[in-house]
Amino acid sequence: MPMRSGELATIKASYTEVVREIIHENKNPLTIESALFKLINSIVQLGQLLGADHTSLQNSRKVYQSVLNQTSLVKVEQSIYQELVLPIVETTQAKTDREIRSLSEKMVLIVHQQYDQDLSLDSIAEQLHYNANYLSNVFKKELSINFADYLQNYRLQIAKKWLRETDMTIKEIAANLQYTNSQNFIRFFKKKEQMTPGEYRKRSKE
Repeated sequence: MPMRSGELATIKASYTEVVREIIHENKNPLTIESALFKLINSIVQLGQLLGADHTSLQNSRKVYQSVLNQTSLVKVEQSIYQELVLPIVETTQAKTDREIRSLSEKMVLIVHQQYDQDLSLDSIAEQLHYNANYLSNVFKKELSINFADYLQNYRLQIAKKWLRETDMTIKEIAANLQYTNSQNFIRFFKKKEQMTPGEYRKRSKE
């Protein structure tokens, strides 16, 4: 999930507002310098909390130097943003993206391993120790399909495989795929495949 330009614009606007407030509230160059150092410290601490990598945090030294050396407050503002804020935002976003991708892959793996069990977002949330609503959002964003549809579609693929390769009855297949009523399974199958499971099995044997 790459960071949208709108999110970056919001971060830039918030940062600019804070710096302008510092300049507005402090008329003495020394108090402005002190306030900017505090701002840099706060940004670094926030970066550490968010798990920014060491390289992006190391830039703080360069930024401190620019505050000390620059006579232009505009250039100082740009330096803090370019050298510190932006790298922290980018590295923490990349870290978040990796974690979310890993989480969605774990959910897919659970579906593939436990499709024949009573599976739900709640049960996966319990296994992975996450909130079910959060997992729902992660899954939809990463795979562009909601969890329930993905599970049903995967079970459909398994049903087709069993119809082709086994002698299990329609009722047995439905029960093994957690359908409480075989008629519900037949209706779903027909809606997706434009034929009943029995017709599908017959055609696959021809």
